[in-house]
Amino acid sequence: MNYFNTTNETKNLKKYQKKAQSQDDIILEFFILHKDTVFSPDYVLEKLDLKCPITSVRRSISNLTKQGKLIKTERKVMGNYGRLTNTWKLA
Repeated sequence: MNYFNTTNETKNLKKYQKKAQSQDDIILEFFILHKDTVFSPDYVLEKLDLKCPITSVRRSISNLTKQGKLIKTERKVMGNYGRLTNTWKLA
């Protein structure tokens, strides 16, 4: 599942699901192009200049990890809010 329908959307559900899948595809392509590098969700959002909340990037990364396409690493980096955040790499 790419879109978490927490608001029980019915009218625009297909549109939202398609957009979520597109974000997953864009983020996976970014990791494929940089296959030997680890990235935080904050960095991915910044570099791809996505017009979405950080939670959408985190959702995509979680989905891609569950699908076995990304791997969460042991490395942590400083996030945008002065807190350490996890990193991922291509599986």
